[in-house]
Amino acid sequence: MEIELKRGMHMKNQKKIIFPKIIKVSGVDYKILYPYKLDLKITENSCLGLHSGPSDTIRITDEYDGRRLPNPTIVETFIYEILHAIDHIYCNSKINTYDYDSLNFEYEIIIPELAAAWLYVLKNNNIFSVKGIPKSIDIYGYKFNVIFPYDGDVEDINVNSGAVNHDLLEIYIRANRLDGSEKFSMSYIKRFLVYFINCCIINKFIKAHKERIEDLLIFSNGLYQVIIDNNLEDLVKKYK
Repeated sequence: MEIELKRGMHMKNQKKIIFPKIIKVSGVDYKILYPYKLDLKITENSCLGLHSGPSDTIRITDEYDGRRLPNPTIVETFIYEILHAIDHIYCNSKINTYDYDSLNFEYEIIIPELAAAWLYVLKNNNIFSVKGIPKSIDIYGYKFNVIFPYDGDVEDINVNSGAVNHDLLEIYIRANRLDGSEKFSMSYIKRFLVYFINCCIINKFIKAHKERIEDLLIFSNGLYQVIIDNNLEDLVKKYK
């Protein structure tokens, strides 16, 4: 009883979360309803948030079984539902409903893992709120060195972008086309950086091949748009 009391007191002392009322996903203005009273039951499948594509609405609760949720759980739920919105708008929900039978995957594996990983990435790195490309990116304690601009040869490198070496923990990104005919914009480079971060997350922590996840590059472009247009990196850092 004493432990529960202290835990409850700790939650009350958390910084109050203020989410934006609108999140832009492509050309859609998603309404954010928070805190929203959800009808929760104490089961493994209890829902802390809801994404509704038809009504362009995301609902997020701030309590569970009458107790205030920890801020990291609320912010992770926020990211989770935003990823569902990106998947819905950009990819026709292919990211989370792709057939993974041969990998023994179940529904709702990809989005939850990506949400937890991006909560960590946005909290522990400065990628989008600063100019230029970071020299390294921390993903769950794995420090990936970012080699930019990269002009060498790497196995399986994309001629227009770069590549990831998961064993060496290195991300290679080009600054221009191989023939030097066109310089890449910083927006283009950072969109591919988001894609490579997703590749790292999927390879290291979800243990899937990125080729099996249809539309991952399109999904990554959508994630970049949402992060930039809604200042998500700064928002997440407020509630460490």
